[in-house]
Amino acid sequence: MAEKKVNGNVDRIEGDVAVVVIRDPKNSGATKEIYLPKNQVNNGKAKEGDPVTVVIKE
Repeated sequence: MAEKKVNGNVDRIEGDVAVVVIRDPKNSGATKEIYLPKNQVNNGKAKEGDPVTVVIKE
């Protein structure tokens, strides 16, 4: 599987989970939500609206 970096934004914080919204690389008109541990996003200092880069496997 190939890894790909995609840009996104922190949509919301739910407890210890950061929800990041990215554009779906397979369908340009769609978005995806990615759930990440908050401590893995911006060194644990993630806030709503923060821009982030995530690595996904395709």
